Amino acid sequence: MAPTPQLSKRDVSRQEIERRILSAAEKVFAEAGFKGASMQKIADSSGLPKANLHYYFSTKEKLYRRVVQDIF
Repeated sequence: MAPTPQLSKRDVSRQEIERRILSAAEKVFAEAGFKGASMQKIADSSGLPKANLHYYFSTKEKLYRRVVQDIF
């Protein structure tokens, strides 16, 4: 069995930020729907600057697709 590669602190941090964004986005989309949700609302809910959201997900549609993909 091959050893599991270790994740760097940077990779762990990136995964944590992405998890925070996805969790916040899921809640905002569930409450407001796609049209009612905004990247600013998701940023506020995640406690991150809106610029961080755009770094990880360039559009609201891409973020929505990822949320839906993770659900299914």
